Amino acid sequence: MSLYVKVVHFVRRISLFLHKRYLGRALGACGSNLSVHGKTWVIYPNRIQLGDGVHLNHGCVLYALGSITVGSRCHLSSYVQLQTGGLQSALGKRASHKSAPIVLEDDVWVGANVVILPGVVIGKGSILAAGAVVSRNIPSGEIWGGVPARFIKKVE
Repeated sequence: MSLYVKVVHFVRRISLFLHKRYLGRALGACGSNLSVHGKTWVIYPNRIQLGDGVHLNHGCVLYALGSITVGSRCHLSSYVQLQTGGLQSALGKRASHKSAPIVLEDDVWVGANVVILPGVVIGKGSILAAGAVVSRNIPSGEIWGGVPARFIKKVE
């Protein structure tokens, strides 16, 4: 391995270490064994609570205009978005900001490119298929996918 490649790997490891350290200190609450792979965007980190053993992969966006609670052993794949806020518009009127909390209970697996919208609760042990857009609550132990997300089957 060339010196250049070694330096690049070293700088990347230092960058990820500092990013993870910042997240652990900036968040409202953070359990043990937080695993961050790549860059994660966090807006209003003091409104976010992460349980033990949470995995955040590259490109996750945690937009906490409302609160975000992620239970223990949850896995968020690449480019997952937890969007607790947005604009609410009425015809002919000016748009206003709306926010509602998002809760992921323990052992939830969120596939790549999933978008979870304000006010959603994802039940314990549920799985969200890649690319899903979740706009309503998901019961425990179920697999959901699609746009908008629909029930696929129970977790076996």
